[in-house]
Amino acid sequence: MVKKDEKPQFGELGVTGLRTGWQGVEEEYLRELRGAEGRKAFKRMVATCPTCASIIFAIESIITSATTRMNPVAKESKKASEFVHSNLYDMSQSWKSFISSACSMFTYGWSYHEICWKKRLGRDADPPSQYDDGLIGIRKLPIRGQNTLGDWKFDDTGGIQGMYQLDPKTYAQKLIPIQKALLFRTQERKGNPEGKSLLASAYTSYYRLEHMKTFEGVGVERDLGGMGMMKVPIDVFLDPNKADVLQTCKNLVANARNDEMSGMVTPYDQENPLAYEFTLLASPGSRQYDTTEIINRYKNEITSVVLADFINLGHETFGSFALGASKKDIFEIAILGFLHNIEAVINTYLIPKIMELNPEFSRLKEYPSVSLSIAKVPSLQDLARIITALAKAQVNLASSPDTINRILDEAGLPSLVNEEEEVD
Repeated sequence: MVKKDEKPQFGELGVTGLRTGWQGVEEEYLRELRGAEGRKAFKRMVATCPTCASIIFAIESIITSATTRMNPVAKESKKASEFVHSNLYDMSQSWKSFISSACSMFTYGWSYHEICWKKRLGRDADPPSQYDDGLIGIRKLPIRGQNTLGDWKFDDTGGIQGMYQLDPKTYAQKLIPIQKALLFRTQERKGNPEGKSLLASAYTSYYRLEHMKTFEGVGVERDLGGMGMMKVPIDVFLDPNKADVLQTCKNLVANARNDEMSGMVTPYDQENPLAYEFTLLASPGSRQYDTTEIINRYKNEITSVVLADFINLGHETFGSFALGASKKDIFEIAILGFLHNIEAVINTYLIPKIMELNPEFSRLKEYPSVSLSIAKVPSLQDLARIITALAKAQVNLASSPDTINRILDEAGLPSLVNEEEEVD
């Protein structure tokens, strides 16, 4: 119970409990996924595994195709909203390029971007700008590669203060403070700056999948040519002086391949023609284990981690359109969560900085915000059902141009032009 004269304690007493060590953040359960080796493992998964690459490609394609809108919260902030929007498309990199770079957090768990400013002094200035209003705007939001991470800087309670970047050319280490950066993470548990890669929980399945592919390749190669066998005289096994001959025979059998270098030279003894005879044992037929079924199981495990198992539909003997549609809807809901995550970082840390650097907008009570939405393209049947439902609800679409434009926008169609805009 709080006493009447007790004063509130504004300071922090506890800590986040984030585990750190010589490798940096050590929250990952598997040692292989910690530190620099973990980042290499995630890069290898996307570069070498088609299943992992298709997952990341699907997520990145949906997010980069999202529509960006400005949400002015009041009439007096409309000008500020237009100013922020102009900044997004006045950078030396495109807005889509920035969003695509931020999507690297799905592979590594996090993405760190430095905020670089400029004064908008026209096209002939250095750096150039499409505007010459003299306001301070965004020059670019370049990513600071995950492979250049040296360490993180924390305060006494575990709060993130910045990233130490290791220059791969000069090996010089520089601190990029969090006040001058945007940090995107898939999750923020314990204030972990490295989040959690979407591929982390699929690593064991990926590891077994890659080994199974190797075993399958070796098995196919052996099944096509058969298993090699060479008959060697008994004295070769018993005489220590003929150990080199025995080893040579073993190498011949082990290295026998049915490829462009196929061929073998063996000695021939007229007194014992069967000595050193090389033969191929035919495959016994079907195997006890179906490698294709095992490989498909691991693929399903990898895609199920991120609710993207609908990718495998059509590659198997089962599955329906309704099942694929429901799985796709669940996947899109997860994507919306990531979009809201990106929105939150931009609206919480980037837009207030833009406003505060320009006195004209710094006194606003509420700042405008950015909204990202997935561009859905429903079928004509879905669009007809939407319009029918609105009509049954007695919504006068003719008097609601904003509603019509929103429906058309969600359908991927151009908005209607009202009479005022035509006059302008």
